[in-house]
Amino acid sequence: MNLTDLSRLSTGRLQALSRAGIHTVEDLLMHFPLRYLDRQKITPAGHLTGNGETVTVVGSIVSIRTSGSGRKRRLEVVIEDEAGRVTGVWFRGASYFRKLFKKGLLTAFFGSVKRYGRNLSMAHPEVEILEKRSDIESLKRIVPIYPSTSELSKARITHRQLHEWILQVLDRTHPNEFLPEPIRKKHNFPIRHQAFRMVHNPDSLRETRAAIDRFKYEELFLFELSMARVKQIHFEEKPGIRFRAAGELTHRFFNSILPFELTDGQKHALSDIKKDLRSGVQMHRLIQGDVGAGKTVVAIGAILMTLDNGYQAAFMAPTEILAEQHYHTLSSMLQPLGLEIRLLTGSQKTGL
Repeated sequence: MNLTDLSRLSTGRLQALSRAGIHTVEDLLMHFPLRYLDRQKITPAGHLTGNGETVTVVGSIVSIRTSGSGRKRRLEVVIEDEAGRVTGVWFRGASYFRKLFKKGLLTAFFGSVKRYGRNLSMAHPEVEILEKRSDIESLKRIVPIYPSTSELSKARITHRQLHEWILQVLDRTHPNEFLPEPIRKKHNFPIRHQAFRMVHNPDSLRETRAAIDRFKYEELFLFELSMARVKQIHFEEKPGIRFRAAGELTHRFFNSILPFELTDGQKHALSDIKKDLRSGVQMHRLIQGDVGAGKTVVAIGAILMTLDNGYQAAFMAPTEILAEQHYHTLSSMLQPLGLEIRLLTGSQKTGL
């Protein structure tokens, strides 16, 4: 299925989707909601406080009034249920919305309610016209609100329209599953097609969380696969220097000088680095960790293993300030070993 197969998709709308980064139906499915509105409960007008609560109210239109002109044009539509009345007010697009309403129509307002004197009012509520009372049940759902752009707004592509298109895609396609079944079962992840439905048309907010967890894992899974592939193609076959085991400098630092015990994560990282250095192939390793997790000590361990094997080592940093901070840290920690450490930055011509 292609985007051009969607209903009510003009050339202008197709271009707007493209400018928003949506080029394929897969892109459309991956355009996840920004947030959700829980409309599973209909609130009687008489139960509203008017303190800004976001609610769904259903009633029959009893009054339609337009006032002002030009930019000051204002539309007020009053709906009434068995418990009371709520007024919907539009300051923008009054002429457009006026065409939607007729007295007696069963109408749902969705929005934030505020009280002005005795009156309850919603500014620019979302509206749904119902044909019969049995349609009220169809309102009780979780509504996805999608992120928008100026291009989408200009093309009048609302979150409702995006939702309608996404449901068309899910009804007519079946996104391929690529997570291995043992992984899915281990983490209790839904299959991919089901996960998309849980994100875009959920029965509960709990469903959305379960589906989003799956897609977060999926993103990391694909990233790890791509990194493994890159490593397999470009790195593993390239010969490197085969180091001996860690020597005197490394043992003295970790056994006598370092004032704290290494964490299990640091020990594991250093063990992996030692294996790489002794393997005879080039090492390409990324150490990940939060600020303060102890990555610098791991880097020092790799430096000392290099020095123990008769080579020099360079510790690089992305900015001069960070380079100076690391220079002072390494100088302080490695001073007892009698090592010569120099700082070289882009603004100087020689090392310190």
